[in-house]
Amino acid sequence: MTSRLLDEITSVLPWNRWRDVHMLAAVSGGPDSVALACGLSELKRLTGGAGKLILAHVNHQLRAAESDRQEAWVAAFAERLGLPLLVETRTVADRAALDGDGIEAAARAERYAALAKLADETGARYVATGHTRNDQVETVAMRLLRGASLRGLGGMRSARPLTAGAALIRPLLGVSREEICSFLAELGQDSFHDQSNDDRRFTRNRVRHDILPPLRAACDGDLDAALAELAADAQAAFDIVKTAAQSALQACRISGSIGSNSAEVGFRVDTENLGKHPPLLQTEALRGAWREASLGEQAMTRRHWRTLAAMIGDVEAAAINLPGNVRARREGATLVVERLGPA
Repeated sequence: MTSRLLDEITSVLPWNRWRDVHMLAAVSGGPDSVALACGLSELKRLTGGAGKLILAHVNHQLRAAESDRQEAWVAAFAERLGLPLLVETRTVADRAALDGDGIEAAARAERYAALAKLADETGARYVATGHTRNDQVETVAMRLLRGASLRGLGGMRSARPLTAGAALIRPLLGVSREEICSFLAELGQDSFHDQSNDDRRFTRNRVRHDILPPLRAACDGDLDAALAELAADAQAAFDIVKTAAQSALQACRISGSIGSNSAEVGFRVDTENLGKHPPLLQTEALRGAWREASLGEQAMTRRHWRTLAAMIGDVEAAAINLPGNVRARREGATLVVERLGPA
C-alpha cells in the first residue's frame, strides 16, 4: 500500500494518538473518502489498539433512488473492509428551504451535524473526512472570487473542534486527487460516482470544472501549490491576529448584565480601548465576543461585521439590527450587543 498516503495520515494524526480511542471516518463512497477509509483501515491493522474504526455515511436524500444506491454501495464497501458502518439520513432539501442558504450549504451543515451526533453517540474522539488538496484549492478559489477575509483565505484546517469531545480531522488535505486515484488503482479499489459532482448548478462544481482548468493552463507555475501555500500562510497570519484579538477583548470587555434583565444574551465592550487597535483586530475581537455569547454567526456577512465594527469609532452611531434578532447600540463609550428574543 502506498506509503505516501499513510504518511500524510500519520503526519496529521500520529497513530499513537488514536489507536486506543474510537474514530469515525466519513465515507460518501467517492474516491477521496474511500481512499481515507482504506488508509485508516490499513493503519489500524498495523497498529492495533483498543479503539474502534467506524465508518459513517450521511444519506442526504437529494437524488431519490441514487442516494439509496450510494448508501448500499458504502454498506458493501464497509463489509469488505470488515468495519462497522453507521448511517444517518437527513432531508437536506427541507433545511435548504428553511435556511435559504442553498443546497450546498444545507448539505454541508446537515453532514457535520450528523457526524457530530454520531461522534457523541459512539464516544469517538476523532472524526476524519477525506478532503484533499484539490478541495482546499477549490475552497480558496471560491472564497477569492467572493472576496474573502484573511480568515476565509485560510480555507480548511487540518484539524478543528467538532463537538466538546471530538475533533474533526482532514488527514488527506496535503494529498492531490491524482495521488488518490493512483492509490486506489494500486489497490484495485473502485468508488461510487456521485452524479451531483457534475452538476454545474453548484458553485464548487463550476469552479472545479470550468474555472480552475483554464487557470491551471494559463499559469507558468503550479497553481494548486500556490493556492495551497496561500491558505497555509493565511492560516498562520490569522492565528497571530486571533491571539492579539483575544488579548484586546479581555482588556476591553465590560462585565455585568447587558441591560435590566440579567438573563439577556450579548456583550458590552469599551470602544475607547478597542478603538486603539487596527480595524482587522477590532473586527476579530467582536467576532470572539459574539461567539462567546453564543449569538450564532452563520448568517453574519462581511458587510454585517464591517457595519458593527464601524460603530466602535462612531459615538453617534445609530442602533442597528443584525441577523439572529440581535441589536447593537452605542451607550456613550460602550458598545452594547444583545439578542432581543429568540433567534
